[in-house]
Amino acid sequence: MKGAHELDALARDLGKMPAEVARKVGPIARKTALEIKRGMQADLAKSRHFGQVARSVDYDVHESGAFGSQTVLVEVGPNADRHPAAALAGLAYFGGANGGGGTVRDPVYHLEEQAALMEKCIGDLTGEGL
Repeated sequence: MKGAHELDALARDLGKMPAEVARKVGPIARKTALEIKRGMQADLAKSRHFGQVARSVDYDVHESGAFGSQTVLVEVGPNADRHPAAALAGLAYFGGANGGGGTVRDPVYHLEEQAALMEKCIGDLTGEGL
């Protein structure tokens, strides 16, 4: 599985690709964000105590810049603006200072899982493995 530092290296490599390939990265990023969201929601929904947090998970994709210097930023996670139960997410993932919680799988798992698939999709798109 890929870690966050490997995603940074992938982002640097993507900055060097031709414009016609760059146009297709946004949709891949959106699909990746959707799959991470679904995974996080599924994990939270299974929780007896934190199931209500699942409804708060959403994602945003922000694209900026011109091709050649385009940036795609993806944010996935519980959104307190959308649902007040998002405030319980930290407790669900990492537990409380006095015990309890920490029963839901860390969202990094989903990031790492989807990073490998995203890398494969972009490798297929460019015609070379990354």
